[in-house]
Amino acid sequence: MSIRAVPSDTIYWVRLFLGVSLGMVCGVLGLDVEGAVVGISLYLISILTFSLMYGIPLKNISKYRELYTMGLGAYLAIWFTVWILVNTFMKTL
Repeated sequence: MSIRAVPSDTIYWVRLFLGVSLGMVCGVLGLDVEGAVVGISLYLISILTFSLMYGIPLKNISKYRELYTMGLGAYLAIWFTVWILVNTFMKTL
């Protein structure tokens, strides 16, 4: 099985979208520590999903550092920011 090239821009934008979506969900549901667990779990699921999509065996995933670092900062920043903003907005209602 051949390993396809991993498109960095796709991974970045999907993770950014996941961060915005999950931030909104965590804020609307009013999650506290559970939101952090859900956020980290979703990021790990995205790593597994991209590795399966691009044919990267899980035993060789450490060789593909960009797979798990690409979009990490954007994901965390946008998820946390949206979570705080939505949570604050929901508490003022």
